[in-house]
Amino acid sequence: MANDKYRTAYVTQFSGYDFSALLGFCDRIEFLTSVYDPKLDLRGILSDRLKGFDPLLDVIVPVGSVPANFLTGHIIAGLCPGKKIRVAIYQEQSYHFVTV
Repeated sequence: MANDKYRTAYVTQFSGYDFSALLGFCDRIEFLTSVYDPKLDLRGILSDRLKGFDPLLDVIVPVGSVPANFLTGHIIAGLCPGKKIRVAIYQEQSYHFVTV
């Protein structure tokens, strides 16, 4: 990341929490799923919404549904084989970024 700010924070599930603090670290926030999305095609929904993911510019914020988090990781592994990604973890009232 060249400018210390991510392009997009991909939040795995809209959960009603206030994610606005992420805007200090990224240009925009995109929610991959919500509790209202039909569960029958979760893989299709996630695959479609992750098409623009770039591991050099974007960050994943895993929250909510375990299946959504698992599938997000699986899809990204297929889109970006062998590439490291950045993950934002909310802990102790702030975001911490790790590379995995």
